[in-house]
Amino acid sequence: MTEQKENRYDSSFTRNIGILSKGEQEILKASAVAIAGLGGVGGLLAERMARLGVGHLKIADPEIFECSNLNRQFGSSTGTIGGKKARIMADILQDINPHMKLEVYEEGINKTNVARFVDGADISLMALDRECFSEMVLLDEETRRHGKTLITSGIHGFCASLMVLPPEGITLAQFFTLAFPKIVRGIPFKQSSIGPACSLAVSLAATEAVVRLLNKRKSVDVPKYLVYDLFNQTIQVIDHSMEAEKVKEAMRKIFDPFHENE
Repeated sequence: MTEQKENRYDSSFTRNIGILSKGEQEILKASAVAIAGLGGVGGLLAERMARLGVGHLKIADPEIFECSNLNRQFGSSTGTIGGKKARIMADILQDINPHMKLEVYEEGINKTNVARFVDGADISLMALDRECFSEMVLLDEETRRHGKTLITSGIHGFCASLMVLPPEGITLAQFFTLAFPKIVRGIPFKQSSIGPACSLAVSLAATEAVVRLLNKRKSVDVPKYLVYDLFNQTIQVIDHSMEAEKVKEAMRKIFDPFHENE
């Protein structure tokens, strides 16, 4: 960067200083983050990374904005309906942080490009829909192959969960195929999603990404993960090494935000 650009960068992110040190801000400026999915969680997560001053961002999403996105998705407006999410988000992000290097994958992630998508990234953030399980596994495997950590934050009603998958831990495929089949029949999964939960999920993932990039503390790694429940005002650590029935009961209460408290 030229001196003028350096000064502009410092001015743009001066309000980060005090929570982050100047040295830590420099680390973020030198960091690269890959974000797969630009929906209710991923779009706002990309915006948070840009405003944190991350120096290199890779974003991937093959979809277009639809009317049903208006209730929660960053970048979604009546003027962007029908437009490619990745391209629209790229313009917004570059306007927020013009100092940032930005790579855009309008085709989403797939077997052909996932190695390139992950290569050079210091951390991968996953914000893919449940039906994209094969892409989830693909991203986890490639991130692990590069020796990096994958972070994902999902939403369930008024809840958000945070999962951290370091390269030395169990894989995403192991976590889902070994743990969830034992309990999934009793869980009221719904496709509905609401703005406050998306914002919570973004805050969890963005904070964990910064903490990981700056090596500030240890994380809670899978098979354990955190669940924050806005409706019931609770925070829990779910451990999938517990007996299946105990996990099933814990998750049933968390994933139905309107259950009656016993």
